[in-house]
Formats: sequence, C-alpha cells, structure tokens
Amino acid sequence: MPYPHTFEFLRENDRPAVFMCGAGTSFGLNPMPRDILAANRASAEAAIAAFTGKAFPALTVDPTAADALYVWAGQANDELAAAKHRCPKLMIAQVLGFTSDPKWLIGVALPAAQAQPRHRVIARLTREECWQSIWTFNWDCHIELALESIGLKEQEKVEDQPWPMRFQRVLTLRDYGKAPQNRTIVIHKRHGCIKNINDLETRDIDGKATADDYVNFRFRITKVELTEELDKTSADYKSFCGQIVSAFAGHPLAVFGWSASEKYLLDEFENCAEQLQKYPDPVGRLSIVDPLYNPDGHSRLSAIYAVTKEQSHFPIAPAPGEPDQDNLFLWIQTLYALAVIHRTLDDHKVLQEWLTTVIEGIKVDVRPSWITYWVDVFLPAWVQLCWRTGLVTASLGGRKLRPEQIMLEGEEWYVPLRQDLPERPELISAAYLLKALSDSADTYRFDLVSGTLYLDSGAQVVLPLPAWGDPSHTNMLNSVPRVVARIKTARGFANRVTLLAMPIDGTPVLDHTKGAVKAAYLLVAKLRSDADITVVGLEEI
Repeated sequence: MPYPHTFEFLRENDRPAVFMCGAGTSFGLNPMPRDILAANRASAEAAIAAFTGKAFPALTVDPTAADALYVWAGQANDELAAAKHRCPKLMIAQVLGFTSDPKWLIGVALPAAQAQPRHRVIARLTREECWQSIWTFNWDCHIELALESIGLKEQEKVEDQPWPMRFQRVLTLRDYGKAPQNRTIVIHKRHGCIKNINDLETRDIDGKATADDYVNFRFRITKVELTEELDKTSADYKSFCGQIVSAFAGHPLAVFGWSASEKYLLDEFENCAEQLQKYPDPVGRLSIVDPLYNPDGHSRLSAIYAVTKEQSHFPIAPAPGEPDQDNLFLWIQTLYALAVIHRTLDDHKVLQEWLTTVIEGIKVDVRPSWITYWVDVFLPAWVQLCWRTGLVTASLGGRKLRPEQIMLEGEEWYVPLRQDLPERPELISAAYLLKALSDSADTYRFDLVSGTLYLDSGAQVVLPLPAWGDPSHTNMLNSVPRVVARIKTARGFANRVTLLAMPIDGTPVLDHTKGAVKAAYLLVAKLRSDADITVVGLEEI
C-alpha cells in the first residue's frame, strides 16, 4: 500500500487533530469554479451591466483558466463598487446562483438527501472528539448538514450530555466566543458560508439589513483577496493568528481536497512553524489527501511541518488505481471503530486476537469489504438501540445518567464509540456478532434496513436484539418500534423477520430468554402471539 500511515493519531486518543478541507471534499456535489463561471457568466454580466448602466468589461484571463472565476469576481466587484452598490459581494453571490441553485442550498433551506460517506464520517469523528477544530475553505454547508443529521446543532444550549452537542461557525472576529468552548466544535469558514449569504439576502429583501451587516459580510471570491497580503494590524487578523496558534500547535493536521493556495494562511503557518512541528511523530503530523501533490502549496505546507511528500501524501482518485475519497473515509472509519471495539475485549482474549488479525488485514487494503458496511451502517444503529434501551450505563463527570436523560431523538443521532466507561456491553456483543458473520456461509447485507441483517436468499430480515437485561423493560418497548417501523417500510417484510437474540459474551441464549425477546418484539410490532417469528442465537446464523 503506498500510503504513509493509517491515521493512527485518530485512534491513539492522545490529542485531537485539525481537519482542513477545500473544494475537493465537495467534488461531485457542488459546481466547480470553472463550471460556476461557464454556467452563469452571460446572465451575471447582463445583470451587473443593468445595474451599472454600462457594458461589463472583457475578462482579462482565459475563461477556462483555473483562477478565471476569481479574476472575474474581482472585475465584477470593482464594477459594482464603482456604481455604489450597497453590497457588491451579495450581488455577485446572487448572479452566480449561490442563493438560488439547489446544489448550494443543501443544508440551508431545502431538504437534503443522506450525507455522502465522506461527510458522514467527518461528522461522526466530530462527535468522537477526534477533531480539535474544522477549517473549510468551501462555501457550502455539507459538513454542517452532516453534523445536524447525527445530533449536533448550531449553538445548541444543552450542557448535560456525555458527548458534544453543539457546533459553531466562525467567519469573522464577531463570531468568536459566541458559544461556550466546552464540547463545542468550531467550524472556521474563512471564505464565507452559503447560510450567511442567504441570511443576508433575506434581511436585505426585508429591508432589515444594517450598514454593519454589509461591512462585515464575509464572502472571499476575488483573486486579490485570496492572494493579497492581509492587514496584519486589524483585530480580525490578530484574532485569526491567535486561532492558528491555539488550534494547530502540537496537533496533527489532516488536509483533504485543499490545494494550499491561500498565501496568507501559509505565511502565518510559516511564522508558527516551530509550534506546528510540536506533534512528536513526523508520520501523522501532516496528511495531505489529494489526487495530486502539487509543487507549490503542498510542498510549502510539507516544509512548514518538516515532513516529506512520502510521509504526508495520500493519493486518491482520479489518480490512476487509487480509491476515491469516500472509500478512504470509510476505511478510516472502519479502522477507528474496530480499534475501539478491540480495546473493550481485554476479557475476551480469543476474540481480541481474531480481531487483531482482521484489523491488520484492513490496514493494508483500502478497498471496501462487508466489514466496511457493517461498521458504517449496522454498528451505529446497534449501539444507538442499546443506549436507548438503557442497557449501557452512561456517566458525565462521574455522575450516572439515567437512560431518559440521554438525548437520542433523531433517527441517525450518533452515539460515539470511544467513551470513558467501565463497561461497553453493546460493543462486546457487536464483536461476537462480527465473528459469527465472518464464520457464516451466508452473505448478509446491512443497507436495506439500518440495524438489521438482510439475507437475499428467502428475503429474510434478521433483527438483532439485546438478550441481556429484561427484554420487557419499558425502554426496550420504547426503542424497538423505530426498527420495526423501518422494517415495515422495506418492501413489506414485517412478517418475514427472524430475531437474533444477542448475548453480551457470545454464549448460547437460553430458550426462556429467546421467548422473552420474541414476546417483546410481538408486543412492539403489534403482532399476534402465534405470529410466525423465529428467534435464533449467534451459533445459528
């Protein structure tokens, strides 16, 4: 495998990493700069000319050049400023489709489809507290949407949860300190944010925008402001520099889809190079995930971090023979989840040794396997179910939390795997299931109904349910209906279900326990007591 490491720093839990991404992370989801200009240039120039009363000037670069959009935006900004437009950048955003194209409105005003694997994993690792902060040069809100979908809310006020519940966008100096630092993930959006553009447009249309709103509006799109020397005496810049030191010093930096072309940021990185190199291991200090390692920004970034290309570069598709970024993120997630499960198996040495072999095999093969999808689809649903049933004892600051105090309202709200708890029965039982599936002659799918196993032969849905504790417990009856509802909407399989009674330690489940599991399911599913529902143990799958 050509990769320099396997992102061990995410699993070692010694310190969180800084996540930084550019346009490549939104590849295939949003229009790229050349596409934005090609699709909107004619209508945008016509709209600007209508406002200024004169023809739009000729573009000073080839319209297919990599920086053509930013050069054009600079010309548009000059034209609108000369014509006294109250907010030239807002009009540029409007005429380029940022406030009307549904692709840009994802996560802001329109319903969105399920997040891409890359954003789903970024969000889950956020709740796992793997990221010290997130820095994005993208205008879109795909990361924020993914965070919302797994249970983090913007400026959420809830404090008494055992994991992060809140994120905050930071665009300018005015945004710093708005939310408590504890358990808040900060998303630095140095170039602006579609949500803020939409918010200003709404206030502008309603006549509620103030002069201060226009002055402090952040939307970096012109060539000059992306390459210029910033005013280092400004309060905004000084605050930005302070964030560089506090966020990056001594932490690994994971760069995804960013060409490192922002000169002002690299300049400041160079000023802080000694602090940035304080992460002790050069392997993992800097990771650059990109199809190509460019000799400009990437090379300069590697020099700042005192690492080589070979120590930092992760080539991905469309580089020949390389995985795409979604598969790379799924690989990272798989290794992370299996490592956490592995640490819970100290009292289950045989199973732990088997899992060690599995992990070593995955480390050298980025390609997705059935285990990849078991981790991505089944495991989060299983863990959430066990927590909702009250079968895992949670704590916060040494104080035990009752099941009803845990906020897991959303269908996809994510329970972090890595927590400082004395017992993790849901992870141990999941490990025994993983081994049973590995030994099984059947091939199961996990994507038909989350939280279940699906066997194509016989169109059989296998629903794992906890078989420890009291299956008739109130919380069980309040939690399982979510899974039942999902089964009923999946091609009408409500009466073609096999229940898998899951013990903690993989031992055979007694018949009376199987009977209790079945009775609880029949009650929840509102089926008759003589319904044809089979209950099996791990040894039977």
